[in-house]
Amino acid sequence: MIICHMTSAHDSDDIRILKKQCVSLAKNKDNKVFLVAKGDSYEYKNVQIVGIGVQQGGRLNRMLNVGRAVYEKALSLDADIYQFHDPELLPYAKKLKKRGKKVIFDSHENYKKQIMQKGYIPKPLRGVIRAAYSVIESRACRYLDAVLYPEDISPYEGIVKECVVIRNTPMLDELKPEISYEERKEKVCCVGTLSEDRGIRVLVRACHKAGVSLVLGGRFSPPVFEDSLRSEEAFEIVDYRGKCDRQQVNDIYNECMIGADNILRVGQYSQIRALSTKVYEYMIMKMPYFTSDFDFNKEIIDQYQCGVYMDPEDVDAVAGAIRFLIENKEKGRIMGENGRKLVEEEFNWSVDEKRLFDLYARLYRELNENK
Repeated sequence: MIICHMTSAHDSDDIRILKKQCVSLAKNKDNKVFLVAKGDSYEYKNVQIVGIGVQQGGRLNRMLNVGRAVYEKALSLDADIYQFHDPELLPYAKKLKKRGKKVIFDSHENYKKQIMQKGYIPKPLRGVIRAAYSVIESRACRYLDAVLYPEDISPYEGIVKECVVIRNTPMLDELKPEISYEERKEKVCCVGTLSEDRGIRVLVRACHKAGVSLVLGGRFSPPVFEDSLRSEEAFEIVDYRGKCDRQQVNDIYNECMIGADNILRVGQYSQIRALSTKVYEYMIMKMPYFTSDFDFNKEIIDQYQCGVYMDPEDVDAVAGAIRFLIENKEKGRIMGENGRKLVEEEFNWSVDEKRLFDLYARLYRELNENK
């Protein structure tokens, strides 16, 4: 089976795309797996990354020119199954389908909802852009063989032939708790996209109020958000590590006692029936965490006692959650153990990997039956 993944927006070393899905599919020696993306060509664990070079320009250039370049390069590989990871690649579903290919769309989020929250889109234009995208998505869905979605309630249900849940669960061996919970410092950590919507400003103020250090890793979005945050007195408690590789992330987690997941009630976030990727990582590290009081988060914590939840927009409530975990270390240790057990038994990549394998096997079998 020849498989080609396509992305015009993500880096070629994206964890969900390359290190989980592509690498998993490449474990089968009968599969030849390609990933077409921006940047250079190289090989990673039997996956051939086919780079289209460095691309200049902003989002519009990416949607128009980069998307087309990715498609043309992917088409030249003559794969059996194509999977793309960005909404701007949806118009190419029809072209691929007409060539007799199987086509999968990996919808990383609910794009129609998120368009209404994109800060780089002027508010008066968001409704128009959403309507235009809805038309493009609806037309493309006619030609898709399957859509992957990271939670169990998919907006594509009943619209496409098949919806498959592929969650952003972690690989159990990608992070490792190297010191005991008791040895870790009384610090809070948060690694990932650092933005207003992700509650970083509230988090900084809450850590300052609670009198604890906050270790941040990742990129500020947009970049001017960093300047705004640094102008606050509360930023003095922040230890900013910049963009981190996986070893640096592992080091941060081993250093800190508490994980933070403080997403605000913006767009689809409060309705998502999945945990944040960073929460799964905290569980691997046997780390208690605090999170937003969204329904699914509350269900998991109430059932498994692996963290605490609070109003993510209330600085006092977030500070209170931090102080509770610091002042109740034995409860925190037990929460960390509970989280580790949960991720080992249910929320790990091996569970989602099997669903991915099953989908590809079905589609390839259909492809051969129709020849």
